[in-house]
Amino acid sequence: MGLDVVAYSGIEKVDPTKYGEIDFDTDDIWELCDEHGWFIPSTQCFSEHCEGVEDVPYTSEGEMSFRAGSYGGYNQWRNKLAEFAGYDSAEDVWEMEHPWGKPFVELINFSDCEGVIGPDLCKKLAQDFTSHRAEALKYAIESDDDWFMETYDEFMDALTFAGDHGILVFC
Repeated sequence: MGLDVVAYSGIEKVDPTKYGEIDFDTDDIWELCDEHGWFIPSTQCFSEHCEGVEDVPYTSEGEMSFRAGSYGGYNQWRNKLAEFAGYDSAEDVWEMEHPWGKPFVELINFSDCEGVIGPDLCKKLAQDFTSHRAEALKYAIESDDDWFMETYDEFMDALTFAGDHGILVFC
């Protein structure tokens, strides 16, 4: 088991009136999602990261995904991201009061197994990853860590992809 990351671009809420007499409250919504290719993001974890997203069916213009590693591996990578960003560890970021807005903290201070990052944070994080890529490459070379850079680039690509009114889903 491990952390899979799915990026959706161009998300839109499903309009039930377009599909006849569908009642999202009583019909088997999961069966309908499978049938129509919809998805329902869960905003139960880290709700402050999900602004602009509801627990309703959505469609998307596109989807991409990658494996961020085992849960333990992802936590090691997240620690390296925190160190790269100038913190002692990911735990250091978790304990900070109001770390929002600084590079990468919304990803470092996020679930390691499930959750949704909404459109605005995807744009912000995509900018963080893009604007700090040269320094990240230097960090990876100096620490002889290709894996750090590979995962860094996968997150950068996924967040950039989701930056077009999309979301990032950890599952």
